[in-house]
Amino acid sequence: MLIVDDLISKTYQEEIKQTLLDIKFPWGFIPDVTSAGSDINAPALIHNYRWSGNTHSPYFDIIEPIARLGAGAVDYKYSSVIQARSFLQFPLNTKFFNKETDLLHIDLDYSHLVVLYYVLDSDGDTLITNKTFDQEKKNYLDIPAEEDIVLRVTPKQGRAVIFDGKYYHTAEQPKDKLRCIINFNIE
Repeated sequence: MLIVDDLISKTYQEEIKQTLLDIKFPWGFIPDVTSAGSDINAPALIHNYRWSGNTHSPYFDIIEPIARLGAGAVDYKYSSVIQARSFLQFPLNTKFFNKETDLLHIDLDYSHLVVLYYVLDSDGDTLITNKTFDQEKKNYLDIPAEEDIVLRVTPKQGRAVIFDGKYYHTAEQPKDKLRCIINFNIE
């Protein structure tokens, strides 16, 4: 697990931020950011750049260098981006959502690298646990116990956290600011 500040240049950071927050950027609604079908009520906006190895967005070429740089930072042999998604979360009244932390999850149930890039300074920390996926477990687990958390990452523009995709992870809901990330799953 590695945290890298300023993974990309300040100019590139601003280009990414302006692109994703532009009124013309195509976001879609999801009722729960983890897509777990749970009752957490953590709605967000999502943009799928790439899914199952197929590009679905003209914006993919703009963000793809972040994946390469993230993989390079941990000497990971970059082959391709399996999926790339952005999430835009809004601060919500705690009466609306019934848990302040999303469900623990893995993005894919096979070997991959996660590069999680933060578009904005925000609250809503990313939590990575010591729990790992195996075929006996499911893709989603309950809220993490504090003692299981091995890394807590506060969103900061230009920061990336890079880790083995076998580790269950989640995010806290933002309370004060927009939370915008780009999530890469790399093989």
